[in-house]
Amino acid sequence: MGSRGRYARREFVSLKGRLTRSRIPGADEMPKSLASFGGHGVVVLLPEDSEAHSRARSTMEKGATLFSPELELCTMWPPHVTIAAGPWLDEAAARQCAEHVARQIAPFNVTLGPRVEVEEDEGEHRAAAYSADQTLRAGWVEATTPQALTADGTDQCTNEFMRLHGVAMTFLNKELHKFEPHSSLHYFASGECSAAQKAVMYDSLKATWETPVSFLAPGLHVTQYLGRTPDEWKAIAFFPFEARE
Repeated sequence: MGSRGRYARREFVSLKGRLTRSRIPGADEMPKSLASFGGHGVVVLLPEDSEAHSRARSTMEKGATLFSPELELCTMWPPHVTIAAGPWLDEAAARQCAEHVARQIAPFNVTLGPRVEVEEDEGEHRAAAYSADQTLRAGWVEATTPQALTADGTDQCTNEFMRLHGVAMTFLNKELHKFEPHSSLHYFASGECSAAQKAVMYDSLKATWETPVSFLAPGLHVTQYLGRTPDEWKAIAFFPFEARE
């Protein structure tokens, strides 16, 4: 069942005429989301000069006032698609993994949209490329790619990110997570958003990403996650894709 049908429409909050943060009385005291994440990650960052990055950043910035004045969503982390991440992944292993994977992959095209989702608080956690027990949840846009070979080269998989995830987790000697490649754009903690708020989030994402946008993925970044603010989320290394098509 799609997100639109899952979330109750009661207490629907209209997005029309939404005030900017500077015009909201008491905006500086607006409660901030408790969304946070620890550990390291191997990710594809959306190139800063791409239309995909501009639209993603614009979408994330709307999170500051999406539920004004009840809650300010986390808007700080650069938009990305995660290959592997978690508190179990230290910096040395993340760097080795990113370098290993990047050597085997050629730059590839990524399309964001039109499908979007808002995660449930419980149950199947589609963004679990990192750890199923994390309380972090997100509203996200799907990341699709041309078909690619699986990690062992024996079959076709429908998404290049799934192949990268397989290569990475095999290298790290970890079991593959069930996840759908995506770029998270609104972050919140489990139990933090009501069904009505999730409905607003879903409708906003759907309207924004109805027309897909593409970019060329140039390589993998290693990221460090220590919390919520920009200084606590850092890209600390980059490994370009080196394989030839």
